[in-house]
Amino acid sequence: MQSSVSNKFQATGIPGEFSRSGNQETRGAIINSATEANNVVGRVVNTFDGNNNNVGVAANGNFAGILCSPKTSIRASLAPQAFLPNESQVEVAERGYLFVALGSAAANGDFVYYADATGILATAPPETTAPASHTRLPGGLVKGLNVTDAGVAEIYFDMAGTTAKTA
Repeated sequence: MQSSVSNKFQATGIPGEFSRSGNQETRGAIINSATEANNVVGRVVNTFDGNNNNVGVAANGNFAGILCSPKTSIRASLAPQAFLPNESQVEVAERGYLFVALGSAAANGDFVYYADATGILATAPPETTAPASHTRLPGGLVKGLNVTDAGVAEIYFDMAGTTAKTA
C-alpha cells in the first residue's frame, strides 16, 4: 500500500491535445499547406476559398481552427515526424481548452494571436497592441496557469468568439 506521494506536480499536456473534457469540438479535414513544414500540430489553419474540406496554414479562406489530436494522424512509419504531410487527414479543433506551444511567457487572461503566414501562436496582454502580422484567435485566452517561459500552455478558444484586438 502506498504511504506517501513523491511527485506533487501535474504533468503538462501534449500540444494539440485537449486539456479538459467539456466544451470541445473538432472536425476532420485534409491538410494542404503551401509550405508543408508549417503543418505542425497546434498551429492555426484556414479553409480554402470554395473548398471547406481542405485546410492549410495561411490558406486563402476563413479561419478553420487549430490542428489537434496528434495521436490520430496517419504516419507512414514510427520514425519521428516534425510535421504532417500534405494530403493527409487531420483533426481541426474548433472550440475548447487546448494545450499549445507558446514561444514566450504568458499570463492567465492574455489574448492569443496567430501569425498570418505560419499559424504559430503568440500572446499579448489585453490592454496592449496585437503583435504585427498576427490575427486574434477567436475568443482566444490563456487559461489555467501562468506560463513563465516558452513551452506548453493551456488556452481556450471558440470559433464563435470575438476577434477584437483589445479588451
